Amino acid sequence: MKLDEKAIKWIIREKEKGTPTRIIAEIEGISTRRVNQIYRQYKETGEIPELRKPGRPKKELFEEEIEAIKREYEEYRCNAAVLQKILRGKGYNISKNKSES
Repeated sequence: MKLDEKAIKWIIREKEKGTPTRIIAEIEGISTRRVNQIYRQYKETGEIPELRKPGRPKKELFEEEIEAIKREYEEYRCNAAVLQKILRGKGYNISKNKSES
């Protein structure tokens, strides 16, 4: 289960009440270690811990790369996998899964 701000506040409240870590972890579907990490961070800073955005950071395409994709697509009218190989041959290393947005 993914944690959100509401769940983190609940974990801290339950730890303050004295609820065993194992019980909190089972209810939230996380490890006892994670419960203790959250609570320790709260005790050290006095603030509710903020979660970072999960996953790898997005790498934006440069304008030059976007233009190269459009140019090659117009010329070859092929799928993304083939277009990736064409672009790689021209010095661009752009994933076939990459989108403009």
